[in-house]
Amino acid sequence: MTATRLVTIAFSVVWLLSGAGKLATPRATRDFLTRVTARPVGTRAVRGLALVEVAIAVALVVPVLRTAAAVASAVGAVVLLAVLVRARTVPHLPCGCFGPLVRDRGVGAGHFMLVAAMLAAGLWLLAAQPDTRYLGLYAQALAVGMAMVLVGARYVRLRRIAYDESARDRTPIGQED
Repeated sequence: MTATRLVTIAFSVVWLLSGAGKLATPRATRDFLTRVTARPVGTRAVRGLALVEVAIAVALVVPVLRTAAAVASAVGAVVLLAVLVRARTVPHLPCGCFGPLVRDRGVGAGHFMLVAAMLAAGLWLLAAQPDTRYLGLYAQALAVGMAMVLVGARYVRLRRIAYDESARDRTPIGQED
């Protein structure tokens, strides 16, 4: 397996995890974006962003769409860097980038390193020789498919946890267990 294929698969999985985390529980990202932008951000907007991230993840493993996905990824990484820089002004604000998949105490150096790596991966894929061989596509699709199964199972589990928490939040005072 070539370095380009490994970068493609890893990059695709990062976008997939980010999108799945936001789809599972968009509240953290919604709250983060509302506080950073000082404008209300709806849950639909967060879900739309999550679907774009999942679409980028899938497009990265389709040779015909890889260049467009790499451009979208590089642009997305620059926007993410700008948002993270702005978020540094608000202390202890969890970004919700991956939903509840990652415990998030606030924007830190790890966030910047991840987004810088995403930008580098996007630029790498733009500069790399396109890989159009069927076996490469098959291996990538298989790896992303396995990641989707794992993420899907995690998504279902997280939705159940989120539903249980929201049901607990709706319990009238004095009637808690």
